[in-house]
Amino acid sequence: MTYPIVSKKDVVAYVEGRSSGQLTPHDLEPKYRGDNSEDWVEQVNDTLEKILQEWRNQKPDSATSSTKSDALEGNLAVTLYKGLQSLPARILTDRDFWRYASVYLYDFIVWRQPAQSATAMLAYFGAASNGLGRDCVPHRMFNRARITNIGGTAAGDPDPFAMARFGAADVWKSHILRVANGNAPLVVHEMLTDVNQGKLKTDLVRPVVKNMRRVRANVLFEVLDQVQARELVDRETARTIATLGALDDAEGGE
Repeated sequence: MTYPIVSKKDVVAYVEGRSSGQLTPHDLEPKYRGDNSEDWVEQVNDTLEKILQEWRNQKPDSATSSTKSDALEGNLAVTLYKGLQSLPARILTDRDFWRYASVYLYDFIVWRQPAQSATAMLAYFGAASNGLGRDCVPHRMFNRARITNIGGTAAGDPDPFAMARFGAADVWKSHILRVANGNAPLVVHEMLTDVNQGKLKTDLVRPVVKNMRRVRANVLFEVLDQVQARELVDRETARTIATLGALDDAEGGE
């Protein structure tokens, strides 16, 4: 197989060069990994170009709120996943492949994570350390769509990607992709459903997830079916509300 890559060193040089105005999009020089038995370059590039075109067509400058810009990222995440899901595991687990995807999507990433120095931006290009990190934008987008597709399919949703499409950046960043909850797509589906429907308010998400983290010590979330996942989220939400209510009552009685 043959696929495009960019090394961490070259990503750093490219991002710094673009940020300073010394490089242009045409100065991106990828390398290629693998043999010639199966060529994935065209499929990869077509998918990434489609992301850029859809992003531009959706008038990103009109997405004035973080919720709207995250919803746009969610929609593009579905396009990215559908275009790349058939790639072999060797490619999808290659850090330099995701770095290539990142520099190809340079303009989108700069729009998505604005007003930061080139050094601060490196995490979003998967080049802040030798590891890819959890902030690499196309990698997190792929996982966002993958997780929701699994959960949505299990729940029988008409659109299994629906939970990826609405703006919930903080929930994804702090409570799914950076923690073990991302390994349990059915639990994620039920939690996001409540966030989307307004049943799980912003100020409740963190304490509910904190309680769920304690439950994880005794319950393997990955083996729960959809009904059990629903019961878990309902139970921990109710428990959190009751606990917070008791604390408010105690403070009020002082």
